[in-house]
Amino acid sequence: MNKQRYALKVPKAEKITEEYMVDEAFLIGLCRLEDLKTHEQELVRSMLNEVSIKTGGISWLEPLNQLFDYVKNKIVDGETGRDRHLPSALEGIMLLSKDVPPYIRRYSPQWVKDTDFSHTTASLIYTSDICKRLHLEDELKKIVMSSMIVHDCAYPKVGGYEEFTSEWCRKEHMESAVKEFQRWAAEINRNFKIKRGKEYYTDRDIEQISKIVGQHDNPSLKLDFDYDGLDERLIFIHREADRLWMLNKAGFALDLLREIVEKSRYNPKARLQHVIKDHQEESEKYKKFSDKCEKYNNQPTIYRTWVGFNSFTELIEKIKRDYEIYLE
Repeated sequence: MNKQRYALKVPKAEKITEEYMVDEAFLIGLCRLEDLKTHEQELVRSMLNEVSIKTGGISWLEPLNQLFDYVKNKIVDGETGRDRHLPSALEGIMLLSKDVPPYIRRYSPQWVKDTDFSHTTASLIYTSDICKRLHLEDELKKIVMSSMIVHDCAYPKVGGYEEFTSEWCRKEHMESAVKEFQRWAAEINRNFKIKRGKEYYTDRDIEQISKIVGQHDNPSLKLDFDYDGLDERLIFIHREADRLWMLNKAGFALDLLREIVEKSRYNPKARLQHVIKDHQEESEKYKKFSDKCEKYNNQPTIYRTWVGFNSFTELIEKIKRDYEIYLE
């Protein structure tokens, strides 16, 4: 059954526009960006509270939620640089796109603000799900959840998609995120010690979290991960939860919008094929634990936990269904 599609008019020059027939799923995905920043916050807070309490916190002193607040404030206050151009670009598009429902035309430019916060929220939900279904120990949950909270909190201000995926930007945001975490961890520890008589993050915790965050985008730099001193499952879970965002309803729509604005194209099928290929080819960079890579269409993928791999295949099927994509 053919689903509703809408004409999106994109201004390119004076009195010149390009038109794209976009899927209803694309508009729903943009709306989902806002849901992650609002309606899903209670779920995330509850998850972080549970891990905090099981690792030494108490209901009125929740270190992981405190860390989450630091990151939220940094991203929402506009100190990070990704996608800062998208709200104004989408506003210009929606002014011309009379075919799009009025509610979406009015509010969607706000939905694409603070996209790193939407990404962090979704990735935390994936992280929690993988940890629970793998029965990961509470102390390891603390490490990987803390790593996911801070991993993308420090992108420098950049001009567009090509720049924020560049090598220098990848390195800069990882190094800066480590510095931010260590500063916040010290503050959390000071407060925790006053209230509880001990620090929440041990030196070993800080070392492990810093190591995960400081290399979480290594494959994008054509590098494998350094597992020395780490339980390898922490790397597996973090990378998988981070990359599942590309197949999340919101993350997929966000990338389609970036391509409309910056590359003048709208092609959900090509985008899905690119993501699948990317998640397969990355496995070629893995020198250690490559034997654990689950296969999709007989090709190894980045997924080395059965939970992450199942989510990967399920999300692919959802996108195919929502966008009416047929892959041979």
